[in-house]
Amino acid sequence: MHQAPNVLSFRPKTVVGVESRPRWLRRDLSVTHEATFYEFLIDGRPLTELLEAAEGIARPDQETTNLGCSMVDAALSQLDQLLGVEPPESTAQRVWLLFCPVDHDPGCGGISARITWGPQTVTWSEFGWDDDVAGPVVPLSQHQHFTFDRDQYEKDLRALRAKFSARV
Repeated sequence: MHQAPNVLSFRPKTVVGVESRPRWLRRDLSVTHEATFYEFLIDGRPLTELLEAAEGIARPDQETTNLGCSMVDAALSQLDQLLGVEPPESTAQRVWLLFCPVDHDPGCGGISARITWGPQTVTWSEFGWDDDVAGPVVPLSQHQHFTFDRDQYEKDLRALRAKFSARV
C-alpha cells in the first residue's frame, strides 16, 4: 500500500470579528460577531500557517473555510468540491479552500488550489490568492503541495460532511 506523506484533519476554530454599523445622528455601533468553523490541519498544523503570503495580498492566516455551523449549504458545497463530487466554482478549475472571514465572498479574495486525483492519492497544489473580481491568481507557496492517501482523505471528508448533513 502506498503511504502518502501528509495527513488532512480538521478542528473547530472560533473567529471573532467586529463590524461597524453607521447610525444617523449617533456614534457608529460596533457589533462583535463570533463564529466557529472547522479549519484544515495538515500534519497537525493549520493550513493558514503553512502557506507563505505573497507581497501585496492579505495574510492567509486571516482567512477561514466555509465549514461553519451556521453555513450548512456552503459547507456541503465546499466539501463536495473537495471530494470531487461537485465541480469547482472557479472557471480555472481551482477549488476554494479559504475565504474572507467576514462575509465569505470570493470577491473579497481568498486561497484556492488545484486538486489532482490519483488512484491512491489526492494532491493539493498551485496554491494562490484568488479574487473573483481583480483578475489572475497570485501564486502562493509555488513549490508547495500536499499529498494525501485518497481512501483516508475521502473517509475523513465524508465523515465531516455527514455532520453537516445531519443539520439540514
